Amino acid sequence: MLSPQDLAGLEVLPDLIRAGVASLKIEGRLKTPEYVANITRVYRQALDRILSGGRALADPIAQPEYAIGIRGAGIPE
Repeated sequence: MLSPQDLAGLEVLPDLIRAGVASLKIEGRLKTPEYVANITRVYRQALDRILSGGRALADPIAQPEYAIGIRGAGIPE
């Protein structure tokens, strides 16, 4: 499971690219190497999709683990 805080940047990734941001800092001091590798993979895949004309998340419905925010009465779907 990935932290919503660590995934929050996915929403603004297209804006960052348009603004000319060329690199991202992934903070991993208090995370396991596996966690850092997973979050890095998620951002790399999102960047690749955006740069090829797609969306940051290929299909947010099919990837609920990447969903940001809570729907309904505070119960995540």
